[in-house]
Amino acid sequence: QQDQLDAETTREALDHPAPMVRAWAIRLAGDARRLPTAVFQGVRQLAASEPDAEVRSQVLSTARRLPPDQALPLVLALVKRTEDVDDPFIPLMAWFTLESLCQNRGETELLLRTLADDPEFWSAPLVQHHLLGQLMRRFASTGSRAHFLICARLFAMAPSDRQRRALMEGFEKAFAGRSLPEIPAELSDALAKAGSGSLAFRVRSGDPDAMDEAMTLMTDPGAALNERTSLIRAFGARPHDFAAKLILDLAIIEDEAIAVRRAALAALQRYSDDRIGERLARAFGDLPQELKEPALTLLASRPAWARTLLEQDTFEPNEVSDDLLARLRLHRDAGLDALIDARLVSATPTESPADLSREMAKLRRILQEAPGDPYRGEAIYKARCASCHRLFHRGGQIGPDLTSYQREDLSTLLPSILAPSADIREGYENYLITTADGRALGGFLADDSAEGITLRTFDGADLHLSRSEIVELKPAGRSLMPGALLSGLSDEELRDFFAYLRIPQPISP
Repeated sequence: QQDQLDAETTREALDHPAPMVRAWAIRLAGDARRLPTAVFQGVRQLAASEPDAEVRSQVLSTARRLPPDQALPLVLALVKRTEDVDDPFIPLMAWFTLESLCQNRGETELLLRTLADDPEFWSAPLVQHHLLGQLMRRFASTGSRAHFLICARLFAMAPSDRQRRALMEGFEKAFAGRSLPEIPAELSDALAKAGSGSLAFRVRSGDPDAMDEAMTLMTDPGAALNERTSLIRAFGARPHDFAAKLILDLAIIEDEAIAVRRAALAALQRYSDDRIGERLARAFGDLPQELKEPALTLLASRPAWARTLLEQDTFEPNEVSDDLLARLRLHRDAGLDALIDARLVSATPTESPADLSREMAKLRRILQEAPGDPYRGEAIYKARCASCHRLFHRGGQIGPDLTSYQREDLSTLLPSILAPSADIREGYENYLITTADGRALGGFLADDSAEGITLRTFDGADLHLSRSEIVELKPAGRSLMPGALLSGLSDEELRDFFAYLRIPQPISP
């Protein structure tokens, strides 16, 4: 208890040779929510000189519980050190405390005044690598004028181009997947002095020269793939009608890279030209398998595009999942509903618990008949699962990471594959959304704030929607994962697939 550890004893414990004694002294002293002056001075000295990483972590943990006039000096003393730049925890813990000082005007003003008078803070490697971008992103992401003016102050404080670049990276991340709102002149001037950011950011800012340069690069097969996809996404965040045909061409061209085609399909989400639906619906049958789901997601988002698709013979009814069917119904369009009833509903099977039990028993028999080959199974996994799930640190981030999942236990694994909607993991709930411009969307909430949401769709694209764009948002009550994941696989392919899915460690680099 606090009354059993007085200031004098605490001060002595801070000089103890055992790191855990020092850490516990800091931990217990923090229970009072304010450190006595002598103890505070001792902890501040440790923050600047402590050799043990766990004790440094405890300083930051305790700082989070203290008032700003004590928390801020402790954090600043620690982040100026060089040995924690690559630590997986300490930079994040420092950010948690700094971010807590961005909640109200008085504490934010204290933080800004302190940083303005502390050149060592700006030059510290940990600050440049981890904190400047986070700080800028924190204020920029709200989109409020007051916070934009704070962003301008941060740019003005930065002593060199290196720090301004770190701030600019944070500003760009704040608007990844979003169009840039109107910004005050003070921030506009600061951005211009900082170099206006990357080409993709300049596209989102509406720079005509940047858009001309970007459209040339987007179609250049010799350009870096990540640069091309970044520019395509920029035109998706801030739509320009003149770019629609070029982006659609990139989505349809057969010899174009899959990553480029996928980015183009995602970027077209904010475009409304009926010709997009017409061309894509005609080309649907020729799309490779890995692009069909993104294309269906796009076509289902607008009623005119969906009607065009359903009037074509370029797709099979079983390619439409229950989730996609629910999104099509969101349009409440009589003509579209008639097409759905005629082409899809009769082809959508419904499974009872007895059907599921029989399917599980059949799969168990197949898997027990002979061993599978995980090397062949890896290709099947990549085609059917890797775009959504991570396994051994590779893959998409739409569904849960499978690395630590109970993959060896068939009683757990089979139901999650055959009936994915029966038990949806927290954080991966599927939502259905209708927007003010008539789109029907689905996905899970990658981010949810007062300003808006970031929807991660089945094709892996992140789509930011402001609150003013959302008409309706409701849980779908079903998983994004298709229930027919294993359809079309032979018995041998099933054994290979599960042999790979159940391995305890990766088999390829």
